[in-house]
Amino acid sequence: MPYFARAVIVCDRPDRTVNAATSAAWIRDLDPDVEVVETSEAPQPWAERTLELLGHVPGVTFTSEANGDEWGIADGRSASMPAAP
Repeated sequence: MPYFARAVIVCDRPDRTVNAATSAAWIRDLDPDVEVVETSEAPQPWAERTLELLGHVPGVTFTSEANGDEWGIADGRSASMPAAP
């Protein structure tokens, strides 16, 4: 079975109720094998920021943002999937 590396990028923004460090800790507790990358709000488009943080084009993304499809296309994938609310 092929192995797919999994990474979660957690963005810290002042308008969030839960900060990135807390969210990252929850994710690590739920799945210690996933790579969790914490970052502040991206100054450039997210597709560029993703490549900078991960160092490669991810095969698929899940996002809570409305611009998910634009993000997926911009960094080389055909689509991005919204995360469940």
